[in-house]
Amino acid sequence: MIIKGLAYVNQGLVRATIFIDEYSGRIKDVKVGYSVSTYGEEVLNFSSGKYLILPGFIDVHTHLRDLNYSYKEDYLTGTSAAAAGGVVVVCDMPNTDPLTNTLSNLKLKLEVAKSKALVDYCIYYGLPKEVGGLNEVIKYVVGFKLYPNDLFINTDLGVLKEVVKVSASNDLLIVIHAEHPKYFLSNAPPGMERPKEAELRGIEEALGLINSLAEGVGKLVRVHVTHVSTTEAISLINKLRRKYSRTIEVTLDITPHHLLLNRNYYGLGAGLYKVYPTLKDPYDNLGLYRALINGYVDAIATDHAPHSIEEKLRPYKEALPGYPGLETVVPLLLTMVDKGLLTIDELIKYYSYGPAKLLGLSNVLGRLSRGYYASLVVIDLGSELIIDPSKFFSKGKYSPFKGWLVKGRPYLTMVRGKVVYEYGEVLTNLRGWGCNVRGFK
Repeated sequence: MIIKGLAYVNQGLVRATIFIDEYSGRIKDVKVGYSVSTYGEEVLNFSSGKYLILPGFIDVHTHLRDLNYSYKEDYLTGTSAAAAGGVVVVCDMPNTDPLTNTLSNLKLKLEVAKSKALVDYCIYYGLPKEVGGLNEVIKYVVGFKLYPNDLFINTDLGVLKEVVKVSASNDLLIVIHAEHPKYFLSNAPPGMERPKEAELRGIEEALGLINSLAEGVGKLVRVHVTHVSTTEAISLINKLRRKYSRTIEVTLDITPHHLLLNRNYYGLGAGLYKVYPTLKDPYDNLGLYRALINGYVDAIATDHAPHSIEEKLRPYKEALPGYPGLETVVPLLLTMVDKGLLTIDELIKYYSYGPAKLLGLSNVLGRLSRGYYASLVVIDLGSELIIDPSKFFSKGKYSPFKGWLVKGRPYLTMVRGKVVYEYGEVLTNLRGWGCNVRGFK
């Protein structure tokens, strides 16, 4: 197979012809220009001016639900949403029902994923109750996810110490949701129940704790702070990166909703906009944006977290936090590119190559280069649309970005040489094509 068009090759846009080996799913070669002989090959021609061929996007924070939460989302609908969003790898969090913190529950999730996934995926493991079996677990996961209760309430230092050691020895991520429950407020207006102080003290204490557990491990522990929501947290993380550089390597991501929305939106329907960490101030929108363009951010992630619409329309205190995001993130970021607020280089850095690097996959994903997987997206730059959640492939038929006018969208998504999405259609006959990226290593 051959695909040609204006492509992001060697950190720049060039007219290129990309040769794909359909058996291995890898790129055989990339030639500059269109005057290359393509006799006898299937050719996907995107050489007209409105298309771009980019490395496929990678989302390091999603909730694909399934199992007892399949009414919210399952691996087919979640990875269909990913395919429609140009996302070729999704990383699934462990707070499912049942929890992904035992080997048997992990294997149950893996079986579901193997039978349904359209795009490739990776799994995070929750904090286990005991350390037995971790040597088997690490064959299948890219890291561990630690929640506030794990870090600050029901803290088991023995288990945490073992997770730190295992992660360092096997180059796995420790992803932390760093909000300290001590600073949560019970009778506060929407969005104020988890103030900035909860995030700042959560980051400070979580990184301090993991640093103390990493002493004597002998290898750097990779700690990733997810969905950072405040300007002050960026500054604090930069400070702690330097302070703990001998023992831990700290990275962070931000979400489109923390970048583009603020607490003023709660007035439009508090439950619908409920998310944790909460939306903050316009000042924080600006601070996160400045961190993005100044290179202090390692990735953009959606925290795709669908619920049923009934769960979102409850009164604020009972509403469940989170939004579907896989189908809106790329159009939102492309609109920022269109307005001159981001560059294509930054888009790829934060939502393709950077995430691939975090996952230890930057030798096979995140670039259009010989030997890399042909996991790519064709962008239609000329397409304008109004975000309409009723048309989502996700089961989560709501969005805080409903009604936003965006410019640019994925036209085609390819995963390891197979087209899984094209022009509004998901190729569900390829369910099960997606595989666990842990096998890529």
